Amino acid sequence: MSMLYNLRFASNDQISQLIIDPDTIEEWLFNEESAVDAKLEKSWHGIHYLLTGSQWEGKEPYCYLLSGGETIGDIDVGYGPARALRPDKLKDFNAALSEIDRAELRKKYDKKSLLSNEIYPSVWNQGSDDDNFDYLYSNFVTLKEFLREGAQKSYGAIVWLE
Repeated sequence: MSMLYNLRFASNDQISQLIIDPDTIEEWLFNEESAVDAKLEKSWHGIHYLLTGSQWEGKEPYCYLLSGGETIGDIDVGYGPARALRPDKLKDFNAALSEIDRAELRKKYDKKSLLSNEIYPSVWNQGSDDDNFDYLYSNFVTLKEFLREGAQKSYGAIVWLE
């Protein structure tokens, strides 16, 4: 079963309401009118690792894919609870990632390190390094576009794995 990473814009008021009443998170995420604003598919762990050099933690704001922000209750929405990044955190994440270009990210790509640290989806020894990096980079661009739009509109984000 795949672990797919999703991001959805949320206003600060929406985030506050979800934090106060976490029992509404599933309805908010999965009702028919809800739309995922960005998907990182299976690249989320690899991107996090390239940004932080860590499996699960890392320096803020680079760690915000997997840690940081506020957990929305303890309701499992796929692979654990959803997390909220308030608009100020999203802006910080955007500012940090806007400084990273393809060449800088490429320098951090190391197949052996991805494999030895068991970075999901653990397929780094399949296909070429160029193809594997291109997969990560194309999803990194998706993340940067999401963050840029959210920062421009003063949105926060709800993030989750399903």
